Amino acid sequence: MIPAQAGLNEHWQQRNDSRDWVLDADNYCYDGDEFDKAQLFQDYIDNNDFEQWATDMQADMLSAICIVTFGSTDVSVLYPDQGEEPNWQWLIDVFGQSRLWDELLVHIDTDTMMTRLGYHWVSEGEEA
Repeated sequence: MIPAQAGLNEHWQQRNDSRDWVLDADNYCYDGDEFDKAQLFQDYIDNNDFEQWATDMQADMLSAICIVTFGSTDVSVLYPDQGEEPNWQWLIDVFGQSRLWDELLVHIDTDTMMTRLGYHWVSEGEEA
């Protein structure tokens, strides 16, 4: 059974804790307010590196920069130096976490996003 058809015994789960269960991934990813989306983007960058983000955004990857499209705008983003954290704050300051989340969802299906957020699918009868 696919996640969209889930029953109560089938869900996305982050840890072995029922408080971390998500029954409707589409609702979880798409229907939150700006604060929910900001938190989801923060969860995404906490669980994924810059290269994964650039790949998920289907960026054009060049030698020192990647070019990401937000709506109809192309944005050049510098790769972080080896061993350095990416400058997420610049992107957040310019676009806002909620918008960055929405842009990610344009490129990634819900099941992949749930996996990127650290969840795994638990089927009926399967041990969590």
